[in-house]
Amino acid sequence: MSPLFGSKDPAEAPAGEAELEAELERIGSLSLEELALEVMVKGFGPGGPGEDPEEAVTAAGMDYQAGPGLDGIATAVARDFYARATKVGANERVAFQHRLCRLLVEGLQVLEHASLIREQFHGKAGVDYALTRLGRSALERGAVERIIGGGEL
Repeated sequence: MSPLFGSKDPAEAPAGEAELEAELERIGSLSLEELALEVMVKGFGPGGPGEDPEEAVTAAGMDYQAGPGLDGIATAVARDFYARATKVGANERVAFQHRLCRLLVEGLQVLEHASLIREQFHGKAGVDYALTRLGRSALERGAVERIIGGGEL
């Protein structure tokens, strides 16, 4: 992958930018199954933005609690790298976030095809993601990888 800004030589990138670039390389090198597992655990597992089991179903006239959007999931997946990349400016962080999101949607697609998550559409507010009953059970039982691989709980 090319650097976020400036020189194409990673050795010449600022310290924080080089660290974010290395994280993009790591995530980009994961298989789809590994990527989906990381997204599931960090995005929907304990401490993730989508862990709330009290999520209400979206329906006309009903209140709902929004699940995490793509940016929230991306931030959860790369939380450690955002925290350590203190020398990176706002523009570089936004560029990193966009590139990271383009990778993570593939993991989300794998999770959706395995029926572990589902999209929720909130009109003008956009789309977010919620665990399905199977997804919640798979996380609780440590069976996410098995489900992604075509197995059962």
